[in-house]
Amino acid sequence: MGERGLSRQSKLAGDVLDYHTSPQDALRVAREAGAKTLVFTHLVPPVSGMVAGRIFLGELGDKHGVDVMLGEDGLHFRLDPDGDTESDTLE
Repeated sequence: MGERGLSRQSKLAGDVLDYHTSPQDALRVAREAGAKTLVFTHLVPPVSGMVAGRIFLGELGDKHGVDVMLGEDGLHFRLDPDGDTESDTLE
């Protein structure tokens, strides 16, 4: 963007990294916390489409026992006190 003279957009895109967690760091924190599932939402830049989603998730590498998924509108979870989790997408 900077090379195209879009200095404002270039600054905003660079600044986003200051206040968002990288996917790799989010996965590391999830593993350290013992999380079973990590759901990504509000991705910057957005990941649109099934193929892009698979590429994004594939680039995370070995998840070490953490289920990783992309959130979508209408997704909700039922948390069981025994630790079982189910997810559904509302229609």
